[in-house]
Amino acid sequence: MNNQNDDCDSLNFSPDPTWDYYLLWCQLQRIKAQIDMASIVIGQVECANTATDNETRRLLLKPFEGLENILDQFHPDGDEEVVA
Repeated sequence: MNNQNDDCDSLNFSPDPTWDYYLLWCQLQRIKAQIDMASIVIGQVECANTATDNETRRLLLKPFEGLENILDQFHPDGDEEVVA
């Protein structure tokens, strides 16, 4: 098991840690949770406002950066492995 992602064990469904995409799966689950939090924030207000816009932007910045990092690991030719 990879100690770097022990917190993945607390998720509802956690695949086998020896799975090739395990680390990537864990990263995507964290990103999804962050996006879900932003969705909750905007779902709690009736009218758009600057404070909610700023909070949503703040909440989405980290998962956006995380997705960019993940995408940078994939090679367009598909010949090389993902480095997580």
